[in-house]
Amino acid sequence: MPDDERYYREVYIGETKEHIRELNRIFLHLEKNPEDREAIEEALRIMHTIKGDSAILGLGKISNTAHRAEDVLAAVRDKKTALSTVLIDSLIQSVDEIEEALRSFEAESKIGKGIGVSFKELESAIEKIDANVSGALNKIDNVPKASDVKKGSLSQPEFGSSSRSSGTFRIRITNNFEALLKPMRAFIILKELAECGDLIETDPPNASLADGNYGETIYATVSTSDLGTMIEALKKIPGVVSVEAERVEGSMACEAKISAGEKLIEIDRLVSCVEIESKEQVSAKMNIDLKGRHRMEEIKVSVSSLDRLFNLAGELVLAKSRLGNIVKLHEDDEIKDIQRMIDSIVSDLQNEVMGLRLIPIGQVFGIFPRTVRDMAKELGKEIDLIIEGGETAVDRKIVEEIVDPIVHIIRNCVDHGIEMPEERIKEGKNAVGTIRIRASRDSSHFILDIEDDGRGIDPKFVKETAVSRGLISRKKAESITDEEAIYLIFTPGFSTKKAVTSLSGRGMGMSAVKSKIEAMGGSILLSSCVGSGTKVSIRLPASMVTMKIIVVGVKGQPFAIPVAEIVEIVEVGADQIRFIQGAPCINLRGDIIRLHRLAWLLGIEEGICKSYFAVIIRRGDGKSFGLLVSEVRDEDEVAMKPLPKLLRGIKGFLGATILGDGKPTFIIDVMSIV
Repeated sequence: MPDDERYYREVYIGETKEHIRELNRIFLHLEKNPEDREAIEEALRIMHTIKGDSAILGLGKISNTAHRAEDVLAAVRDKKTALSTVLIDSLIQSVDEIEEALRSFEAESKIGKGIGVSFKELESAIEKIDANVSGALNKIDNVPKASDVKKGSLSQPEFGSSSRSSGTFRIRITNNFEALLKPMRAFIILKELAECGDLIETDPPNASLADGNYGETIYATVSTSDLGTMIEALKKIPGVVSVEAERVEGSMACEAKISAGEKLIEIDRLVSCVEIESKEQVSAKMNIDLKGRHRMEEIKVSVSSLDRLFNLAGELVLAKSRLGNIVKLHEDDEIKDIQRMIDSIVSDLQNEVMGLRLIPIGQVFGIFPRTVRDMAKELGKEIDLIIEGGETAVDRKIVEEIVDPIVHIIRNCVDHGIEMPEERIKEGKNAVGTIRIRASRDSSHFILDIEDDGRGIDPKFVKETAVSRGLISRKKAESITDEEAIYLIFTPGFSTKKAVTSLSGRGMGMSAVKSKIEAMGGSILLSSCVGSGTKVSIRLPASMVTMKIIVVGVKGQPFAIPVAEIVEIVEVGADQIRFIQGAPCINLRGDIIRLHRLAWLLGIEEGICKSYFAVIIRRGDGKSFGLLVSEVRDEDEVAMKPLPKLLRGIKGFLGATILGDGKPTFIIDVMSIV
């Protein structure tokens, strides 16, 4: 396919998708406001555009469908026919036919996915790198080399050396792990390798190991000064048959260890090439004013390139943190200057890349009015959908992953929550039900509330259903509270439907929602009042990659708490703790703060301490509580990774990370752990 034809096809597909979204919005608006002449004119204009553009590319099916819809809209505009519900259904069906034909055309064209990025934003990121990276790397090149130190020509320590980096080794680990235990065994291996040295790479890659997708042999390249301890630790892992090590010498060792400087070069290369990588994946929009001046306003960058740039930025944050720990061991002012420069560059780069990944959540919300309309029509119900906070910007990964959970919840609101019009009138309600979707953000979380004014969840009915389906025993049902009972709807296999329909009945919806949210490091809360409605609240990390944390110690083990959640940290003596109705509390400047000992929340046995540190957290309702820890270590910025699969769903963790000293740890979700 010629390059210019490919370009025009790509532009056509992008613009037609936008036209389809707009037509869906207009037709749903016209269903309630049939006399809105401006909306009718706008729909007619868009259909005319689709017809003409499709004809140019020889897409007869799309052009003909748009032409028929255009004739209908013209008759409505000219008042030759009335805009009825039947006519709206016909127009929406035309949009569906256009969308289906467009999907087939896109598949045939094999046009790569892309994401619109402000050219000024990307240009800013490139300029920041170009202006600073060269200077930093030049200074790194001028730092004394290890070979110079060994020859005795210099008296200062080797740059980058530590007790963990005196040799690079290729480790061969033979195993006979059972299939079900492979993910957990791999996690233990990675933990031991990271604790005994600097883990450079693994074969298979970490992602395959986490999935349990590996054979009887695992290879790892590690820099360590205590090979013996590492080998012994690995041999103690159940299922490990043998461990062999081979030193990586010369250029191989240099190539194996990726320095911060090399990562900066890779980032620089990627950003510089992203505009010209492939015409299949990149397009641009140019703004031309009345005086003929032109300026590139937006380019379309392939999602894969942007994701790679984003992941590299996350790795750089980790490298920056570890570099900071190494610099603390040296008193050389030049090394400290380099470290400060790299720290500044990486922080700027991270902020720029984070900005490129942010997308208004409203881009997802646009599909829900049509979804609610179609489901309500099928069930014979009348429902208004109110959407708030569509301008809230969130990570693209969240936008992609959140769609299915929202659809499941909305389906439940329509099918189970909102009553039939006659039932609502009988209960003294408006015949038209309401579903409200509200998006917002706090300092560290994206928050999504979905609420309906329907019949609510009856805890007694939920208990009976769970017992009848064999999900819990009668004795268990009698022992749980009403608040606990409503959470039974998240149990796999739970459903109040007696028959499977196109909307529900298989007992998979809310269980799948909970699993999806927890896999993303989030949490889900449920509240309901019989006769008044139900509210589902979802909390997800605002960033899926990096965050600032405070490292705390619990019986010598490190755990991370997001800085954004912390109000202050105060030292508390054991004699300052008072018990109110059996609950430990402190008086903090006149405010009574409820305390929770982190060790107990995590199930860790820890003796009584003479003094603690209280990490004060403020909840969304304005109330505060304190987490008691035995030590507070340091502030750090880390790259957050999802929890290993076997640990997902465990309450209290946002994700996992590697600290600046190379040790793995978990990030605490303070809002769900107490």
